[in-house]
Amino acid sequence: MMAEGQLAGIGGNRLWFGIAGVLGIGALAIALWLAAGVRSFVLTAQRAPGTVGVRIMMREVKSTDAADPGVTNVLKTAAKCGFPVNILAWGRLEQTIAVAQRNPDTQVVIDHLGLEQPHAPPAPANCWDNLPNVLSMAKSPNIAIKISGACTLSHLPFPYTDVWDHLAKMFDAFGLDRCLWGTDWTRANDVL
Repeated sequence: MMAEGQLAGIGGNRLWFGIAGVLGIGALAIALWLAAGVRSFVLTAQRAPGTVGVRIMMREVKSTDAADPGVTNVLKTAAKCGFPVNILAWGRLEQTIAVAQRNPDTQVVIDHLGLEQPHAPPAPANCWDNLPNVLSMAKSPNIAIKISGACTLSHLPFPYTDVWDHLAKMFDAFGLDRCLWGTDWTRANDVL
């Protein structure tokens, strides 16, 4: 199940949310539109039943500074709450690597393979060009990767045989203990 919406945020700031699915007691991923007040939002989210982490969509963050106080605040607060931080890093891989390295006590999970994915076919011809940058993230022990939406990067029909060699490189670089699986079936529905 996937739902998206907008909440009135702290101090009038917009907060995006998405229900990622139900796993055990439930899994809630919150995408933050970063601004003042996110620290108290993360602390409030910690008390919400089923909340297991926070999500930052880096393309929505105006600052490209790895030391951005808003991003840093979220990562430090999430670490104190025991939350991983999922980061949609499309187009911002270098910044995301630097952010994770500046916050070694925070578990960072790179969303959607770290690669920009289309919402409908066809996959771009150069969709795997940033794979070396994604693989370099594996050097940071606090970075894991979510293997989701891989089928959207295929140029072939199911069983998407042209993505497996690329995914194998990710498995090798991160190790299976730092690879998470996600279906992404709602976003990838046109590909399935």
